[in-house]
Amino acid sequence: MKKIFRFSAPLVALAVIATTFVASAYGKGTRGLGTITGTVRDNRGLPLAGAVIQLIRQGNKVVKETYSAADGSFSAKIPAGRYSLKAMANGFPVSAVVGRRDLMQVFDEIFFSFTFGGEVLSLAAAKATIGKLREGTVIPHLWAQGRKLQDGYNALATAAGLAERTRCIGLPPRTVLTFTDRQGRDSLAMKSLFQQEVIRRGILNAGGFNLCYRHSDADIERTLHACRPALAVLADALAADDVEGRLHGPVIQPVFRRA
Repeated sequence: MKKIFRFSAPLVALAVIATTFVASAYGKGTRGLGTITGTVRDNRGLPLAGAVIQLIRQGNKVVKETYSAADGSFSAKIPAGRYSLKAMANGFPVSAVVGRRDLMQVFDEIFFSFTFGGEVLSLAAAKATIGKLREGTVIPHLWAQGRKLQDGYNALATAAGLAERTRCIGLPPRTVLTFTDRQGRDSLAMKSLFQQEVIRRGILNAGGFNLCYRHSDADIERTLHACRPALAVLADALAADDVEGRLHGPVIQPVFRRA
């Protein structure tokens, strides 16, 4: 059988194409084994090496993990059955050292290098991305989709009776979710419960919405669809004064805090 899977990653659109599963039995009473093969390509159709391929069975259990070869191909032996397939790969790293003109002129007289100093693929990717930005459709798209998420979340919070306890704030392309207790103080417990509940519904949220060009109306709808019951769980926990009691793990902690 052949199926097409599509994924996205920073600056790279991944497609696992022409996956084939062949099963065969080894001896009487032994479990059937099979081999799944395929190719990972970027959004230009070029093979992508080093992508992580995960084969997942019911219950989100990863039963096999492998990597794509230099030509983008991969192969894995697995027990016969039904699987979901995920492919992940890094985008292109790019950074710049900047400063006042008088300070940057010193670089003309010193030796300056870094690990990826001779790597030009990222520069080509950055140039292509900048060219895409200059077409004029990316930034308006980020604002439009971000505004749909922001307005949608705040409407859901109001409907759940939580308008005074959680809000989506900031500029639409990069918003932040706030959660406050009765005294108006930030509540990491509330944030933890909300994140737990949206993750259970297939949405990974780190405390806000960071839009990219590939986010479609369907993505916005799916995200808000997960937020609605998550906010209902939060509202019920607040009414019962049992937010931490509903958590299946510890309360999240700030990344930056005093030692």
